Amino acid sequence: MERDRDISNLPDFAYHEVFKYLDYKDIRSASLACKHWNAISSEDIIWKPLCKFYWLLETIPDNCVTWKDAFTLFEQKYSDYINEYRHIKGAWSKIEKWYENNCPEVLHNLQDGIDESTLEEFEKENGVFLPKDLKLSFLLHNGQSGEAEIGILGSLFEQSSFTAGNMISNFLCSFETSQENYDNSRKMLLLNVSPDPEVLVSPAKFFLFYQKLSEADQEENTNDIVACSRYVTGENYVASESYTQWLWEFAEKLASGSFATINGQVALYDSTTEVKAVTENITVTVRWAFVPGWNQNQARFEYFIQMEMDETATEHEACKLESRYWIIRDDDTKHHETVSGNGVVGAYPTMKPGAKFYWQSSTWFQNKGCMGGHFVMHRLRNPGFKINVACPNFYMVSPWKKLN
Repeated sequence: MERDRDISNLPDFAYHEVFKYLDYKDIRSASLACKHWNAISSEDIIWKPLCKFYWLLETIPDNCVTWKDAFTLFEQKYSDYINEYRHIKGAWSKIEKWYENNCPEVLHNLQDGIDESTLEEFEKENGVFLPKDLKLSFLLHNGQSGEAEIGILGSLFEQSSFTAGNMISNFLCSFETSQENYDNSRKMLLLNVSPDPEVLVSPAKFFLFYQKLSEADQEENTNDIVACSRYVTGENYVASESYTQWLWEFAEKLASGSFATINGQVALYDSTTEVKAVTENITVTVRWAFVPGWNQNQARFEYFIQMEMDETATEHEACKLESRYWIIRDDDTKHHETVSGNGVVGAYPTMKPGAKFYWQSSTWFQNKGCMGGHFVMHRLRNPGFKINVACPNFYMVSPWKKLN
């Protein structure tokens, strides 16, 4: 008797193996072939991986019975954003988890999503397209409320001391704020806000992110994230090629611990910029951050320095800082400068076993440059004994390309 080769007679596990290579649209098409395939295509084993991939679900929602129900529920709400959801929601999940574990009060001012009709009305009134990833982000979270004291996008510091009052925080805009500050001439939508400029000691340290929008009649979409100084004379930079990239990079760095955390605040000094030098039992660590300058001839860099004496050091090695010595080189102008002076930011830190001291300052180059030097210190028990504690050379260059 000839063996039955009808594919409809395959055992269920064989269909499971085949169906796992299909996307959700193909599975639905297959379900129309016959009753048997329809039954197989509705099983949890088929839809659970799809729910995890597209909607990042680990469990079936309370208002659903099956994984297929769960997929359909999210598809009904976010069908236009099915390819963006896992990236934007994934980034937000990383951000929320970090703040929940480290600074939960920030989440209290993170607002629920906005209604999609508000976004569509803005597009219609201004003749532009909002990128899908940006729209989805607003649907999930409508920025921070006006009562927020700490910006969810991280901070730089106005002065050398690291206290809450000296922070310049990056607050994520609500759509209402973005809309009020929409730059129609350049088709750019504001993404972040700072405290009132009147209260800032150094408003030049704060910079803005804008989402470039495409006009409705444009065939090619330009969705760069543009970073620029608060000052209109400043240079513009392309910080990211899309909102997804911009948000995801921040979320990844936050989750991985790449940013320094000072007094519970996220300080935007990236670990990828970190360099160290060890002199005897003293370690000097430097990180830096780029800040768009307020004119087209300057690139501004904020640097963060930590000095630490190893806990295994002896009391005989305890010492006090007297002065600093810098060698500063601008790579474009080839200008070299040496700077020396007493203390650091007006302080004369004492290093004892386990002690730490950190401070922040800034410098300017035409585009890029390097700093390095040493700190002169004396032993507490023998003031005549001097030590030159090395500060490593740190090379600073904009991580972003200039916008033509």
